[in-house]
Amino acid sequence: MIRLLALDLDDTLLGRDGRISPEDQEAIDEAKRRGVHVTIVTGRRWLSTREYVPLVRPTLPVICYCGAKVVDAAGEHVKEFHLLPPDLVEELLEFLSNRFLYGLYIDEEIFTHAWLSLPGRSPEERPPGVHVVPSVPAAYEARKGREPAPVPQFDVFGEEATEAVLSAFPLERRRGARFIPLRSGKMVYLKVLPEPAEKGQALARLCQWAGIAPQEVMAMGDSPLDEGMLRWAGIGVAMPWASERAKQAADVVMNHGEPHVVANAIRRYLEG
Repeated sequence: MIRLLALDLDDTLLGRDGRISPEDQEAIDEAKRRGVHVTIVTGRRWLSTREYVPLVRPTLPVICYCGAKVVDAAGEHVKEFHLLPPDLVEELLEFLSNRFLYGLYIDEEIFTHAWLSLPGRSPEERPPGVHVVPSVPAAYEARKGREPAPVPQFDVFGEEATEAVLSAFPLERRRGARFIPLRSGKMVYLKVLPEPAEKGQALARLCQWAGIAPQEVMAMGDSPLDEGMLRWAGIGVAMPWASERAKQAADVVMNHGEPHVVANAIRRYLEG
């Protein structure tokens, strides 16, 4: 019996237009009417996740930053907030300086010295809380005050920068952090997260708190970042376009050409 739907956002619940289809939304509502809990498990910040909360209406806290931050659906209470070690943050800033393009996340804000414009988006179209500054290390120092600034994530962009960081920071130097090389289309980038920020681990902690067993969870995703939760959940569902790692971790891979993939998967297992 399914008691929880754990849904990734980008390229899973959200279409290319950044919207949730009416069919998928109705299937989620139908699951909730049957007593199934719903949560969002995303690599996004809460700031860029919260606009979807009124549509999904999660019944359990929302997992953001791949698990670095877990927030109640109202956004009023932070259940977990895991940070990168301050000394590691400072070493990364010193190494990267302004040589490479990167984004430093301080709580819900992003600091970068050049905004990476995506296809179909003008350089002026920046999400809320993104600051383009002359010097990211200087911005970090200005935010520190008496306590280290809360940094839950670092994104480093480009193949050269990714290889340089991985080479300069071997395993023994990555204390308390996960260095995850990723590819999105032609873009190679590196995501640096606190050790507990892994979707499968975060979902396991949430389910332990809620009293839900792994076999009672259906998780849906598409990227290598979803691999852990797809493997941990009783039913891991990968999108047809998912990465090979996500497909290998999943129990089910949905079919190409199938309309309303999320809705069909939900209804299939609700009825099963």
